[in-house]
Amino acid sequence: MIRISVKNLTKIYNKPRCKFLRGLFSSKPSAAALSDVSFEIKSGECVGIIGVNGSGKSTLLKLLCGVTAQSSGTIFTDGKISSLLELGCGFNSEYNGISNIYLNETVMGYTRAQIKAMLPEIIAFADIGDYIKKPVKTYSDGMFLRLAFACAVAARPDILIIDEALAVGDFAFRQKCFSKINEMKNSGTTVLMVSHDIDTIRRFCERTLWLDGGVLKMDGSTAEVSAAYMEYVTGSVDNILHKSVSEAGGFDCINRFGAAVGTIISAEIPKTQRHGQTVKIIIDIDIPHDARLDTLAVSAAIKNGFGLDLQVLSTADNGIRFTSHGRHRVTISYPCLLCGGEYSLCLSLEDRSTAPIKYYDYIEGAAVFEVVSETPMLGLFSGGADFEVE
Repeated sequence: MIRISVKNLTKIYNKPRCKFLRGLFSSKPSAAALSDVSFEIKSGECVGIIGVNGSGKSTLLKLLCGVTAQSSGTIFTDGKISSLLELGCGFNSEYNGISNIYLNETVMGYTRAQIKAMLPEIIAFADIGDYIKKPVKTYSDGMFLRLAFACAVAARPDILIIDEALAVGDFAFRQKCFSKINEMKNSGTTVLMVSHDIDTIRRFCERTLWLDGGVLKMDGSTAEVSAAYMEYVTGSVDNILHKSVSEAGGFDCINRFGAAVGTIISAEIPKTQRHGQTVKIIIDIDIPHDARLDTLAVSAAIKNGFGLDLQVLSTADNGIRFTSHGRHRVTISYPCLLCGGEYSLCLSLEDRSTAPIKYYDYIEGAAVFEVVSETPMLGLFSGGADFEVE
């Protein structure tokens, strides 16, 4: 079932310009905030939207919510939409929290009697104490978020749209929100989530849209899209001869980039690992002749199926410094504490002199391996704890 259908969507904001000679105002079209964007989202999908600032993410969400109108193209939505856009959006700053709950849920189509029945649930979820009876203009950003999210999810929408709002919440409340989002996903709610935190997108979204300059640059699995986006955002080390992937070869990977692709020559890791055993990763590298040795690092990251880093093993974090260029072999030994399942390996040869890190060679999905365990385990990691019962 299609919940959202967008076809050839374009949004152009007109920038006013004064013609001084005539004393008249005219409009000069600025660059399109969105240009010819098309996609469909099915019921129950959780879709992330990523892109640098100014790429059109918030404009797209505002169009889907009906806050603004498109310049051309069509938008079809099926079902009730609830959204968290800019903090405080939809609130009257002079009203107290309870009055704003009635205001928000009335807009969502609920009767006063229905809202009264929902009130205890919303107040409990927001958990802002006596501030619920005070004007929202006295609220902190965190309080705004608590009340806005509580109102949004209490409406039991068919489509939930979130625009970076969760970034202002404290850790405990964010975990509470994420748990609720998972619950709504499992019950069939369609979720659209904008975030600059790629780990959050990887954690919740099976599919991701990447907007760049108002254009839909990529639409696909979160693992593939986030890997390509990471290449775009982090870039690569300057002044190093770039080699093509075909020249480098050797890896059947999701994505590979960097200023010296091919400087990671090979890697070995057991295809099957047993929980509790010591595992060795053997990496052969060829450090470029003009690479900075004092800030150079070799890293191996273990990721889950969504591309979320579970464990990062790096020479930089262990005080290891390289003293020469050319060929080296790096052996990483570590205890496998992962629970049973399938995981992937990401390898990188890095320059850590800047933030974000720059890459000579970055290989997303360099290998896939399985962890087996003799006994069923819950969670991602298990081990390392001592128990005492008295």
